[in-house]
Amino acid sequence: MQRANGLYPLLLSEGNLARAIEEVNASHRTTRGIPNRFVLWVDETKAERIKELRQIIKAGWEPKPMRSWMHYDKASGKWRQLFEPALWPDQYIHHALVQVLQPVMMRGMDRFCCGSIRGRGAAHGIRAIQHWMEDDPKGTKYAAEADIKKFYNNLKPEVVQQRFRRLVKEQPIMELI
Repeated sequence: MQRANGLYPLLLSEGNLARAIEEVNASHRTTRGIPNRFVLWVDETKAERIKELRQIIKAGWEPKPMRSWMHYDKASGKWRQLFEPALWPDQYIHHALVQVLQPVMMRGMDRFCCGSIRGRGAAHGIRAIQHWMEDDPKGTKYAAEADIKKFYNNLKPEVVQQRFRRLVKEQPIMELI
């Protein structure tokens, strides 16, 4: 597979940064029903914020420390440690970067990979298994559900970066990753 190139200009493009601002703002408009003033300000000064984001990325952005807390996940019946990056500029840069990297990461991915992919949650996997069971009951004799305990806690950054180096050619993008 050929490594992706030409992503950095795409990352810095006005359209990509504007879309990142829209995505972050859509999920942070209110907190417990109270409008987020910062998000409103970013919306009102969007053109200036796009220029500012571009400058921050070009200058060599360093992420701020993340906020973490424990959350009980009722669906899985277990406690999860959640981490949240700072809203400005970290989440905006993260969205802009993921928007550019998503097509690169998706091109080698099986269509039945369901985790952390928009539109491919558990329901996507269930529908696929039900379809297989109806169309090929003889060939679909067994199914297994598996979960790797504390997977993200055990991921080594070097391994993830090595995988990205196989996908992405540009050094500025690798530095952001």
